[in-house]
This record gives sequence, C-alpha cells and structure tokens, in this order.
Amino acid sequence: MTDRQVRAMPYNGKPLPTVPMDQEEGAWETIVAIIVRELLPRLEAVGPSLFRPTPQPLSKDACLIPFHDLWTRCHSYPERFPQLAYVVAGQGEMILGSQWLSVPAGKGVFVPAGIPQTPHAMHGNQIRWADWLRVLIYPFGVIVHRCRITPVAHEKSIRYFVPDETLSGMFRAWQKGGAREEIVPLRDKSLLVAFFCLLAEANPVPVNPMDWLPSGLEALPAPLRQAVLFLHGNLAQPFRLSVLAARCLVSPYHLCHLFRRYLETTPLGYLTRLRLNIARHLLEQVGLSVGDAAALVGYPDWRHFHRLFVRHFGASPSALRRQERRLVRRVFKPPF
Repeated sequence: MTDRQVRAMPYNGKPLPTVPMDQEEGAWETIVAIIVRELLPRLEAVGPSLFRPTPQPLSKDACLIPFHDLWTRCHSYPERFPQLAYVVAGQGEMILGSQWLSVPAGKGVFVPAGIPQTPHAMHGNQIRWADWLRVLIYPFGVIVHRCRITPVAHEKSIRYFVPDETLSGMFRAWQKGGAREEIVPLRDKSLLVAFFCLLAEANPVPVNPMDWLPSGLEALPAPLRQAVLFLHGNLAQPFRLSVLAARCLVSPYHLCHLFRRYLETTPLGYLTRLRLNIARHLLEQVGLSVGDAAALVGYPDWRHFHRLFVRHFGASPSALRRQERRLVRRVFKPPF
C-alpha cells in the first residue's frame, strides 16, 4: 500500500464524480479472489470480531462525502437491509448511528438494518483513500459490489446479485446468534465462514442499470444526459424532481421540457419505465418472485408495483413469470 493511499488528502469542496471502476478490478473473479485470499483467512484468524470495529466519539466536523450520483442527504440515512462491509485497502471512514468508525485494511463492519449511516465520511475536510467490498443481505439473496473512495473520485463496480435464500438464512442465523446473551464463538464464526465460502462459489447475475441507457446518450443536452445518468445510478432511490433538477442545475420545468422533447416522457415516467424493464428481466431471466423483484427496483409496496407493471406491459408480473417458465420447460425437456 502506498503512502498516498493511507494519507488524508484535502477535500476541494465539490461533489466527487462517480466513475466506473476498472473493469478487471470490478470483475466478479476479482471480488471472489478478495474473499478467498484475503477476507476468509482474516475471518479464520480473528472470527466475527473482524466485523466489529472499535467505535469512536463523533466529532462536530464529521460529515458525509458528497457524490454526483447520490440524492442530496444532509444527514445519515438508514439502510432497509443489513450489510457486511470489508476494507480491502486504505482506511475506511464512516458514521454509524452516533459513532465514528475508522476501519483499517483487513477489517470490516456489520451495519444493521434501520441504523442511520454515512458509508463514506470525512472529518477536518480530509478524505482518506479506501477500497471497500460491500455485501447487502436481502431476504431473497445478496448484492455484492466494490467501491473506492479517493480525494478526486468515487469509483463503483457494477452490482452482482446472487439470488440464493440459503445465504440470507445463514446470515440471519449468524445475526440472531449475535443478539443472544450467550455468545458461541465457534458457531458464529462457522456461520460467517460458510456464508462467504458459499458466496465465493456462487454464479451471480450482474444488475447493471447502465445496460439500459438510451442510444444516442452523448447527443442529448448536458442537463438531460446528467439526469438520465442520475436515474440509472440511483434506480431504487425515492424520486424527487426538485432534487434531480437542482443536481442538473436547471429548473424542474425545464428538465421536464427536455425529457418530453428528447425522450417523449417525463422524468418520473422515464424512471418508472426503467424500473419496470429491469424488474421484468429479473422475473423472467433470474426467476425472482414478484415481491423480491419489486423491492430490488425500488417498490416496497408490491401492489403499487403490480398496478404499474400491468399498465406498462398489459399483463401481470406473475403471468409473465409463469409464461417464461413454460417456455423454459418446453425447450429443456428432461430425457425421460
């Protein structure tokens, strides 16, 4: 690790641009190598304490690091689902609840659901270089991605979705054990080791909203192009037209005008169409349940999702899912 990677660097006061991580560094094979060669040996050596860093008091000058692809958040926000985060290199800094966490390379942190957090933070106007591996645990599987924070950019890999409820069950068992008064170190360690071993053997589905970018994006006016990238980069976040327009440095009225003129829809209509197309892909190609697909694209109320889906595709999500299963059975008939 170089001195530049661990030394705090001055923040220039501007939101950091979010850029794609180098294709090789963000590849699933690289993520698996990190799990097998780095994370698992560390977990074997120290056990579940790997994900329990020592908290520190929160200083008054601690704050989030703003990115170009995130909605404006003045404070920490709670995640709907828990996650395990591991620092591959550098020094990760974050706010969890009312505590400051400084996580060195080779250590991680468990982030419970519902606890306000700022995943990338700084204090004293200084940003530390950090390379993170994050695993978000859903009821129906996990999402894995790698991200890197530097004083000049926020780098992100695509997200990899592993639709395996066994992983979710292992994690819940580990979390339940940690909540008991009587700690069983071998049990908790074994569950976490099995969780990451199974994850490393998985065949994930890349969930990359950028695959659905419209053709001719480069020719669109700059505010519209920026808005489209925001929507694709924040697929499941709540939609706020005023925030989106402010990010693009135009009025809400002008942004709506640009969407109608060049894309023949409204900003919310564009986001809805994007969400529904990705949800259909998850239903037909991945085999998720209707509720799981809805949650993954930003609709916690599956009934609302169902209404939008029928209006857009002319058929219910469950009907399209059943139709795809029938086609698969026809093509892949068993030889007996």
